[in-house]
Amino acid sequence: MRVRRAITRGLDRRLMVQAVFGTYGEVPYGPVSPLLWIRHRSPKPALQNLAESRRLLAAAGWNDSDGDGVLDQNGRPLTLELSLPNTSGIRRQMALLVQEQLRQIGVRLELQSLEFPVWAERHAAGNFDIDFTSTVQDPSPAGLTQAWTCHGGSNVAKWCYQPFEDLVVKDIFLTETA
Repeated sequence: MRVRRAITRGLDRRLMVQAVFGTYGEVPYGPVSPLLWIRHRSPKPALQNLAESRRLLAAAGWNDSDGDGVLDQNGRPLTLELSLPNTSGIRRQMALLVQEQLRQIGVRLELQSLEFPVWAERHAAGNFDIDFTSTVQDPSPAGLTQAWTCHGGSNVAKWCYQPFEDLVVKDIFLTETA
C-alpha cells in the first residue's frame, strides 16, 4: 500500500494532463467518469509530493543501497513495467512522462509497448504491473460496480476491498431495486 501511494504522490498528474491534452483534459480525483454523479463535489486530486513519496518508499524498506539512483530491497531493484498498446500515441506520451517522474523517486519504469491484441489479452487477464487503459461506465450508480467491486466485469486489476464492496453493493442494489 505504501509503494502504491508513493507512486501516486510521485506523479505530477496535472502537469502530465496539461502537457498531453492541453486545456481539453482534467485530472480526476479517482478513476470515475465525469458523467457519474459521484464525481461531482469530489475532493481535488492530491498534488505531487516527492518528499512524501520518498518517505513512504523508505518506510516500505526501499533504499538505494548501491547509489545507482534506483531503489532496491534485498538486492532487488524497484522495477515495474507499464504496459500500453502501440496503437496509442497519447498513451506513449503519457508513459514517457510517468517514466521520468518515477525516476525522480528511484523507481525504474520499463515501458512495454505491445501489439494491440497482445496488450488486450494481457490486460483482460490482469497480467501487468501498471497498465494504461480506458473504460466506459454506465452513468448510473451501478456503473461503480463494473470496475470497483470484487467481481466487477471491468475489474482487471482484481482490486477488492470488502468494506467498499459491502457499502456499494448494498446501497446501490437495494436502492435500485426498491
